[in-house]
Amino acid sequence: MTKLDRVPVAQLPDKYGIVKSVIYDRINRLGIKPTKIGNKSYVSGEQLELLDQLDAHMKAGGSMADFADQYARQSGGQSEHFDSGIESASQPDGQLTVAGLTASQFGQLSQVIEGLVTRLIPAIVRQLPLLATATDPVAHLRALEEAYKNGWVLSTRELATLLKLSPSTVCRYGSKFEDAGFVFTRAGQRKGGEVAWSVGKQRKSK
Repeated sequence: MTKLDRVPVAQLPDKYGIVKSVIYDRINRLGIKPTKIGNKSYVSGEQLELLDQLDAHMKAGGSMADFADQYARQSGGQSEHFDSGIESASQPDGQLTVAGLTASQFGQLSQVIEGLVTRLIPAIVRQLPLLATATDPVAHLRALEEAYKNGWVLSTRELATLLKLSPSTVCRYGSKFEDAGFVFTRAGQRKGGEVAWSVGKQRKSK
């Protein structure tokens, strides 16, 4: 390789008008192995021509998969190096990338996703009783029967969910009320300050 047919990788972002991480992603997917001289990396004239072809193809609205097929046909067979999928790879400067993201960027993205999941899970759990009653119209009655048999004390919010009422409506019923064949009586408070309710059964009239 002579000085005339090598181009520093650092110049490629300006040449194509794209960010450095995208350049490294294209280099990795094309199977290009830049030559390291000192602390700089270079691509050959032939490698640059391939990058030029890919850039023109992408700017014309093409995809990496389309270019892979075209490249394979021009090469007379399936390319062993081109990868149009997402993979982990090392940039020419030794920095690990995942789908064009550096390790630190990927770590930040993972933290954002983890935070979203952490906030969403409690909301999903709160909706589980509603989902159960939507698929089984008497599921709430089974749950009340189970609470009665086991002597469970329900919070206002839990009771309201099972009765398909709002918590404020349950509170307006006073200290004792009947519904769906059960008797609900105030029984102190649950942790968090919510009113607790014991579950009893209505007496059957003779």
